[in-house]
Amino acid sequence: MSLETLTLNPTGPTTGAVVWLHGLGASCTDFVSLLPWVKRPGVRFVFPQAPDRPVSINGGAVMPAWYDITTLSESSDREDLDDVAVSATALTSILDDLRAEGIASERITLVGFSQGAAMSLWVGHRYPHRLKAILVMSGYLLAPDRHAAEGHAANAATPTFHMHGTRDEVVPVHRGEAAYRVMDDGRPTRWETYRMRHELCRDQAGDLKAWFEDAYAGPIL
Repeated sequence: MSLETLTLNPTGPTTGAVVWLHGLGASCTDFVSLLPWVKRPGVRFVFPQAPDRPVSINGGAVMPAWYDITTLSESSDREDLDDVAVSATALTSILDDLRAEGIASERITLVGFSQGAAMSLWVGHRYPHRLKAILVMSGYLLAPDRHAAEGHAANAATPTFHMHGTRDEVVPVHRGEAAYRVMDDGRPTRWETYRMRHELCRDQAGDLKAWFEDAYAGPIL
């Protein structure tokens, strides 16, 4: 499966990339409005579009989804991991294509919101080439019992930045914090909460702006 993407290139040479994944039922255009805050010299922004598929918790309605969610209860079979594997393969191909163009993997950041954040953690943790970072917005960890066994050494020390709303009614804050605790295993990690629901707020946008300015600072390589 190949994914449609919205790709926004820098005005000069491309020396870094950000792959940004939207949430359930959403669009690859969802976070384009943040570009004036986060764009950096030499950095390409790639926004993949999730495939349309039936989603069980929404009565089987077809919508953009990285994977099916079968139940709202916190059970081991909550997410369809076969769907996760298919989406992960497609997203890994995007990362591989960026590397094939000559963009160093250490200059590639994975960002995601909600379901997209869960996919960013899943793919980034297993990717066999070191990434710059993984940014987790209102996200959670898929199949935590498989986390330790399936991680790749290349990204064992990759920084993660976890952001979550204290009033999140879709992904409760305790799920986001649980993902952060698992990732806080000796790698650089950061946990920030915001007085918001399942959304983006101005304070969070400010933190994203500061993070990108620091992470992609300095001259174009």
